[in-house]
Amino acid sequence: MKKTYLAITLAFLALTISSCSSDDDSSGNDEITFDTLSGKVHGDNFTAMGGIAFYTNEETLSIDITNVEAGCESDNLSYEHYVSVVKVAAAEGTYSTNVAFGKKGETPYNSLQSTVIIDSINDSNVSLRLKVGYGKEEGFDNDDFIVEGAFTVPICQ
Repeated sequence: MKKTYLAITLAFLALTISSCSSDDDSSGNDEITFDTLSGKVHGDNFTAMGGIAFYTNEETLSIDITNVEAGCESDNLSYEHYVSVVKVAAAEGTYSTNVAFGKKGETPYNSLQSTVIIDSINDSNVSLRLKVGYGKEEGFDNDDFIVEGAFTVPICQ
């Protein structure tokens, strides 16, 4: 009787384990679009057009994306609107980190534990995808701080 009970328990356990798939991903990373990064920053429409990335140390990057054409020769403090990945590993992968929404003259809005995907990185560029912020869909009063999409920025020295 004990052997039968053990066999049934093991069969049930095997069935339960095999029904869980390794491709089950509740984080939604595959759902982040490859369309150009766009959304709202401080309530204003935002579409990424420029930006910079720079090493904060040998292993991490800071990335600023703006809705005006900008690159390594630009002053990253002069942007009217920006989305800033405060600190992320300088390697391909999916990360949870702080992303700030900024508008000149306004207090930055921080979105903690935001999903940032580094799709590719080389000596001169970093390509990433973001899905950041909280809006009406998540039960908030407005959609003033929400962006989603992909963008590539130069890595500046």
